[in-house]
Amino acid sequence: MPDGRTYGLVSTTYVDPAHRRAGIADRLLDRGEVWIRAQGMVEAATWTSATNMRLIRLYEKHGYAVTEQAPNDGTMMVRLTKALAAT
Repeated sequence: MPDGRTYGLVSTTYVDPAHRRAGIADRLLDRGEVWIRAQGMVEAATWTSATNMRLIRLYEKHGYAVTEQAPNDGTMMVRLTKALAAT
C-alpha cells in the first residue's frame, strides 16, 4: 500500500458449482483471514469485477466494504477491504 501498511490479498475465491451453497466459500475466506492474521497483517483485501455480485455479497457478509473502484481493460473493478482484529 502507498502508506506502507501491509495487507493480505485474496487472489480469488472459487467453489465448483456442484459444491456451492454448502458454506465452503465462507470457510475458505475464514481460513484465509486466519492465515493473513498469523502473518502479522492487519488488513485483508480482494479485487473483483464490479458486476460480480455473488462474490461482492460474500465478502460484504464477512465484513468487507468496497473501498476503491478502478477500470481494468475496460472492466470496472472494485477493491473490497476489511480490517482484521489482532489475535
